[in-house]
Amino acid sequence: MHLLKFLLYWIKIILEQVIVLPIAFLIYILCFRKRGRYNIVICEHIGDMLFTLGYLNAFGKEKNSIPLHVITTKKWLELVTLYPNAYDSIQVVKHWQLKVFLLLDHYQVGQVLLKKCNDITVVDPGNNFTQGYEFARRFPEANLKDCIKYGILHLDSDAEFETPVKDILTNNRENETKKRILLCPYASVTNEIDKSIYEMIVKEYTAKGYQLFTNVTGNQSVIEGTEPITSSLRELYTIGDSFACVIGLRSGILDLLSFCKCPIVAIYPYANPLVAFFNLKKTNPKNKQIFQYRLTEDLGKDQIEIMTILNELI
Repeated sequence: MHLLKFLLYWIKIILEQVIVLPIAFLIYILCFRKRGRYNIVICEHIGDMLFTLGYLNAFGKEKNSIPLHVITTKKWLELVTLYPNAYDSIQVVKHWQLKVFLLLDHYQVGQVLLKKCNDITVVDPGNNFTQGYEFARRFPEANLKDCIKYGILHLDSDAEFETPVKDILTNNRENETKKRILLCPYASVTNEIDKSIYEMIVKEYTAKGYQLFTNVTGNQSVIEGTEPITSSLRELYTIGDSFACVIGLRSGILDLLSFCKCPIVAIYPYANPLVAFFNLKKTNPKNKQIFQYRLTEDLGKDQIEIMTILNELI
């Protein structure tokens, strides 16, 4: 069985490089390349998109102000539009078309071909490490934001990062009281943690008169005792200031909300070896209310430590 999996893996790799990759490059040349503009393609992760978009104005200056053309899918369009002044045009493509660019950047030969074009940058940070993030975590000071800034966009240390634009939110009494807590228990690339931690928070702060919410999408379940929030990313960013605290698994959602005026507690699973690389404090160093906690194998200790952090914040 292991031998079969090994053979299938290598067959897939060979087919992609020999057949799919040349076709992907041809699709780029014929359908997307256009004289007088520079294409920016970003992988489908919130943090990667925010970090790239925040540096696009500095990147544009490095490229002698050539028009920047962002290629994205409909799902991520609202996130791109949080940076209306960072690019000159947007093109919405289908999911499989975006995968074409990401596939090209996945292999060294594809990276060479794209570099020779000199009119496209694909942002998919994991592709820049031959051993994936396992290699990146060997460097104590390495973090995702800097990998995009220096490694992919090739910017200087003085390049300024710009924060996403926020829609004007009409003030109301509910927002002024800030008796609201948002739980974010889900992350696309991180295993879920014991829900008793969230249930403990709900019990404690409901008794104190707080209204608790769970950020959910699709079929994700709501933490008992909370109300669901199914807002779009743009809407969630707009109402972020209304929360007394946001707490949840380290995820792209927390990257986005770190630019809001609310305390954030990011929880990292016990087995996660990339806490430093995905350090949430690096996302927005100006936010001094970002706290991080890595779980241990002692659930009781974790519950006490997390409640101590929350009680000091709220």
